[in-house]
Amino acid sequence: KAFAWHWAAARTLADFQPDVLMYFEPHSALAAFLYFWWFRGKARLFIHHHEYYTPGDYRQPGNRLTRLNHFFERRFLLPRADWISQTNSDRLRFFQVDHPEVGTHKLHVMPNLPPQRWLQLEAVQNQFATPTLRLVYVGSVSLHDTFIGPLVDWLLANPALAISLDVFAYNCDPVTLEFLKKSSGETVRFHERGVDYDELPTLLRQFDVGVILYRCRTVNYQYNASNKLFEYLTCGLDVWYPPTMLGVKPYARDDAWPRVMEIDYDELTSVDLSKMRSRDGLRELAWQETCEGVYSVLAAAMRTSLSKESEISV
Repeated sequence: KAFAWHWAAARTLADFQPDVLMYFEPHSALAAFLYFWWFRGKARLFIHHHEYYTPGDYRQPGNRLTRLNHFFERRFLLPRADWISQTNSDRLRFFQVDHPEVGTHKLHVMPNLPPQRWLQLEAVQNQFATPTLRLVYVGSVSLHDTFIGPLVDWLLANPALAISLDVFAYNCDPVTLEFLKKSSGETVRFHERGVDYDELPTLLRQFDVGVILYRCRTVNYQYNASNKLFEYLTCGLDVWYPPTMLGVKPYARDDAWPRVMEIDYDELTSVDLSKMRSRDGLRELAWQETCEGVYSVLAAAMRTSLSKESEISV
């Protein structure tokens, strides 16, 4: 079935005859290889890796297909590509170490940012204006891979803290699902249907703090500047992130709002809640970066690539 998908994708590309082909993740590499090799495709090639895979990740059980795709990617596609990007500079640096044969002129950072229209929505004026500090988490969640357990247990054991948590997650394992259902009430509210992406900018503005909860068991997650970070910041929320998430540390700040603050979810009793509840005396430094700025660079690179006369053959 997997090969059939790649073959069908390659045939579709051959019929469409694109000027530029951009594929995402090593998982898609075989389709691109078949298009260039079997169907003699002539498109300029761009590659984006939304995640970072260590050499050891490809050798893990269950990653045989990804390993096969990466073979074709490394042997044939990386040399051909005009553009290869990762979502942040740390991951790009790791990729460069793993693939020293790739010219640095091909390598780019392309973060996962919200669109411009998120900034154009009317700001909510009641953030940090209610007695309750309102936390929100959006995305996949797991008792094993995130700190949702310690956070929920702390909130339920300390109702006098006047802190609430809303969890919007449609993707979680059965054990985590049961845990969140049992925990749901006035303090913790579990929305198991999640939320549509288009509703996020309005929804998030109803909260004070966006929490990032990854335990970061892999290098990929340790050096992850999560899209949640940028979504929360764009909507004016402070952000709490765990010490293990090294990819967020470059954005940390507590001298302007929205703040990005490190929180040890295993030692929540040590959190200075008086500081977390107030923005008094802090200047506003609104987040302004959007995906349009990133994609304008990408579009310009594609136009430059199309102006090249020489073609690379597989």
